[in-house]
Amino acid sequence: MSKKKYNDYRPEIVGMEWTPGNLILIASRSWGGKSQYVLGNCIVAGTKEEIPVAYFLPDGDSMRIRKALLRMQVGSQVYDSGQIKTENIKELPLFFDDTPDMTIAYIVDRLFHLAETKEIGMAVIDGLQCLNTSQLDGGTKERELNSVLRILKAMAEALGIVIIVKSSLSDYYLPQNELPTIRDILDVTEAKSFCDQIILFHPVEILEDFYKMILPFGHPFFKDDGREMVINLVLDKELGYFKKAESLYREVDTQAAETPMYEWYRDTKYYDWYFEFLDSEGMGWKITISPSVESEKNEYDVDADNWAGDHINIAMEEPGDDMEKLKAFALREARRRFPAVEIPEKG
Repeated sequence: MSKKKYNDYRPEIVGMEWTPGNLILIASRSWGGKSQYVLGNCIVAGTKEEIPVAYFLPDGDSMRIRKALLRMQVGSQVYDSGQIKTENIKELPLFFDDTPDMTIAYIVDRLFHLAETKEIGMAVIDGLQCLNTSQLDGGTKERELNSVLRILKAMAEALGIVIIVKSSLSDYYLPQNELPTIRDILDVTEAKSFCDQIILFHPVEILEDFYKMILPFGHPFFKDDGREMVINLVLDKELGYFKKAESLYREVDTQAAETPMYEWYRDTKYYDWYFEFLDSEGMGWKITISPSVESEKNEYDVDADNWAGDHINIAMEEPGDDMEKLKAFALREARRRFPAVEIPEKG
């Protein structure tokens, strides 16, 4: 059993209340923000070096997490420069486990051990859907994952620790102005029954680091409310984790302020042209035609970026004397690269 309950610890974590014994499910799509929130807000800026944390990775990639944590600790500029000083790094009491083919029985055994030997106050299960649940023999994936949540809730209460579970959302296309609900949690139907808190993330504008945090049953601080709460967040570019936005996003403004889809539009400040479309999986892409920085002639670069931050260079230093021909060239290249997608062009 855990020797310390950490009941008096009060970390400031946006959208979450620290209560030992709680099971908290945090869900988003793969690019939707759950990793930055758990690593940055809950660990680096939350539990810090104050509370030992067990971190389970069923997908077996602890090095990726270690690099992300280091970046958050020192800041992106220092990390990218490579000028990292060891005295600026605080040793976080993190205990990683990326054992392959991880089962819930294995996690239960390790939780008891780490609670006794390391006095952990929090555990993170990084990837609910990645767990091997075959030993539960529930008949369906939904029943097996519901059983996992029931077991983890019992463990949180028995050990007096906080357990955070990272989950995926269904990958079907969700319009930008439509927020996910608990029904969108992948292969989980009973999250409300076993989880004390549920936190969903929805990217509003990834390229500008705007997100919405959805609390389906309100903030636990307001225990008698129970109504859905939505918190506007912005991803701190330097630290890599979230803070509350100081202003509303553009998508809550009038429709006239929204950027059009399947239609060329122009940024007159930078002389760029844009065209946005959706790929076959519902991922949004933006084609950008921008003046070539290195060229002294009237030449343009053509690039495409998606909501997840993926980048494609289509062409460089293309003649821009006839912009209509250049835009037609950009669309031809986009259609060639996305043959399964119809990319219409509005007049």
